[in-house]
Amino acid sequence: MVSRTSPCSASSCSSRSEVAFKRVDERLAGWLLDEVSSTDVVHTTHERLAQHLGTAREVVPFHEVKDEGGMVQEGALRMVAVMERKASAKDTGGWSWAAFDGQGKAMAIDAKTACFTCHVPKQDRSYVFSEWR
Repeated sequence: MVSRTSPCSASSCSSRSEVAFKRVDERLAGWLLDEVSSTDVVHTTHERLAQHLGTAREVVPFHEVKDEGGMVQEGALRMVAVMERKASAKDTGGWSWAAFDGQGKAMAIDAKTACFTCHVPKQDRSYVFSEWR
């Protein structure tokens, strides 16, 4: 549980020392407490949150699709794909990729062929498919 006296405040979380020495969950909790409105609603974007926390990551779950009487339903979790900004990943647009099976076990993938080639058409959007609607 994080209290309003969390050592991470809106002004301090964006500093390099906060990014280097505080866990992401601690930075996030402090930021959320600082940002929450009187209605307990935080209005933000993925980009703003990532910039504040000093991270950029996309997490995409892939589920089986089930047809139940003409209704499409989300089935079992098949895989979770994670893409994370890394300056060292120059041959994949500055992103590194990882994949995990439905039980959370890491899967061996070749990020350049299994991931990046599909993301190239989205270069103008930083190689990211998802967007706020």
